[in-house]
Amino acid sequence: MNFCCVRGLAASCGAIAVASLLSVPARAQPLTLDQALAAAYETNTQLQAQRAALRATDEDVATAISGWRPTVTATASYGYSRDRTTPPEIGVVAPNGHPRDAGITLTQPVINGTTIPQTEQAKAGVEAGRAQLTSVEQSVLLNAARAYFDVLSAGAQLNYKRHNVSRLNDQVQMTQKRVAIRDLARSDLDIVQARASAASADVATADGNLAAARAAFLRVVGRPAETLESEPKLPTLPATEQDAMTVAL
Repeated sequence: MNFCCVRGLAASCGAIAVASLLSVPARAQPLTLDQALAAAYETNTQLQAQRAALRATDEDVATAISGWRPTVTATASYGYSRDRTTPPEIGVVAPNGHPRDAGITLTQPVINGTTIPQTEQAKAGVEAGRAQLTSVEQSVLLNAARAYFDVLSAGAQLNYKRHNVSRLNDQVQMTQKRVAIRDLARSDLDIVQARASAASADVATADGNLAAARAAFLRVVGRPAETLESEPKLPTLPATEQDAMTVAL
């Protein structure tokens, strides 16, 4: 086997290996709690609306301060005049011309009784808007964390309900065999079947609760709750109550 054949075989094996790697479906990484909070902070519509309102409030400050800025006014005029006498009289001159005029006026306010209170009011409105934005941010992040754990809780309850149905179905089959050999009465089988039916209804309810939790997650976070961490990493709690009060303040 010559060198060209060996090189061609190696290239073929490399292409097959790459193709096999590409053919393996990529496993979706679970969405962490931090990622969910970051997504809610960036895409939540309520938060975006509050930010837009704060930007609009910031413009009121510039509008109020503009009362202290100078005002420049420019004026200009141009025309054409012609005098004509009929019949022309001796010694009368008919002037013709192009009258024009231009001027610039600069006005600088020195005392303005409305600009100062309007500016203070606008600045106070900005401070109130910032506080309102902080409140909305905290509410959105809290709702995002609650939606995250609601999905985890609803999913765990659904899995438990399904496992319960599976165990009850096995118990139904076992009871049917014991009834067949007359080890148990028919009423015992009816009781077990009723429990299995109730468990199936609980599964349907838990499935609906999970769908509602996922819908709430999508509304708050802005992305679907496909795969979440079963045990998300939580922030470190303060060591003492005083430390907690300091962080809160």
